[in-house]
Amino acid sequence: MAESIAALRRICQHERNKEYVKMGGPTNWMVLNLGRRPSIYLTRLFLALGISANQVTLMSFATGLAAGVCFAFASPALWLVGSLLYYLSFVLDVSDGEIARYRGRSSSVGMFYDDMNVSVAWPFAVAGMSLGVFNAVGTVVPLVLGFVAVVSIGAFSLSPQMAYRIRGLEGTSVMATKEALPDILAGIPSLLKYVFVFFVTQGLMVALPLISLADLLLPPLTLGTTSAGAPLLINVRYVYLGVYSAGWLVGGILTVYYTATRILGRRD
Repeated sequence: MAESIAALRRICQHERNKEYVKMGGPTNWMVLNLGRRPSIYLTRLFLALGISANQVTLMSFATGLAAGVCFAFASPALWLVGSLLYYLSFVLDVSDGEIARYRGRSSSVGMFYDDMNVSVAWPFAVAGMSLGVFNAVGTVVPLVLGFVAVVSIGAFSLSPQMAYRIRGLEGTSVMATKEALPDILAGIPSLLKYVFVFFVTQGLMVALPLISLADLLLPPLTLGTTSAGAPLLINVRYVYLGVYSAGWLVGGILTVYYTATRILGRRD
């Protein structure tokens, strides 16, 4: 494999990049600049080493799980490490598709691995976040927030795919989700769209190092004491988890609603 980086970009990225540019928006900007721009260097390395797309997907999955483990600790420094691992998991997830396109190979096994990466590693990281905030502040509320976020993300990731199977349709969970969800952001001002992007997986990889660094530099606030006499603490990660959980509760409800009306409720 002697192709240059420029040649690999033409082979592995050109068509998909045009789609992302056409769709526009902050999420697609992040995919292009934070994901696909660095991913091609890893893709070139993996192609030279003979590593398959499925193997890279499993690397992404394992790295995402390792990030979740780091988030389960109270230490903001470990959260920074977890943030780097979470970002690496995202870039690897982009690279596996590039390898598949370069080799012209696609399989049901590969789609299963890719769906597993989205459906398991992402909520596992969020569960780790809730446990880490719980360990930092000592109240059970972060665990409740984490549970709500994980269930809501599960509804977002799985309900469209389940609807596909009920209807006897084929496709990945990503394909099903795109069909289930209309452009509900079309009428929302651009500024709010940039706020919304911090709830999806691409935005999470940007938000995590920022909130981790903030908690590393700023001491938690004491709002009072609990019934047991322990200090009632709040930090930046706690606030972000609360907003993140509320956002995904709304997102999960909308996904289930549009899945029912646009996939299960449609007439072929």
